[in-house]
Amino acid sequence: MDWNQHGTYHLRWQGDVLVIQYEGVWNEVAIRALHRDASALWTRHAGPWAMVGLFEAWEGATPEALRDWLDFFLKAVDHGLQAYAVAMPTTLHATMAEGLRRETSKRVDRRDCADLADALHWLTKLGYRC
Repeated sequence: MDWNQHGTYHLRWQGDVLVIQYEGVWNEVAIRALHRDASALWTRHAGPWAMVGLFEAWEGATPEALRDWLDFFLKAVDHGLQAYAVAMPTTLHATMAEGLRRETSKRVDRRDCADLADALHWLTKLGYRC
C-alpha cells in the first residue's frame, strides 16, 4: 500500500550544523523522506557535524514514525553526527519524544535548548562552526 506523507521539514547547513525544522503531524513516510534528503547532505559533509532539531511547529508523530526517526538518527551518528541540540516548545512535546531523548543522549552530546540561537550558542561552545 502506498501512503501519503504527513509532516514536513526544512533542511539547511549552517556551518557544521544541519538545522532541521519539523512541522505538522508525522508519519513514517515523512521520516523516510527526511532520511533520504538529510543523508544526501551529510554524506557530502567532511568531518564531525552537529544537528539542531526545531520542533516549534511539530504536532506529534505516529509510533512508527518515532521508531523510524531513531533509525534516521542512528544512521546520522554512523555518518559523523556528534552533537544534537533540540528545541521543543512544550512539556507535552518533550513527553511525546521522551524515549528518543533517552536514546539520543546515549550516543552523542545532547542538549535541550530554548530556540535556534540557544542551540547554536551551545554548539559554538563545543567547537562547531555555526
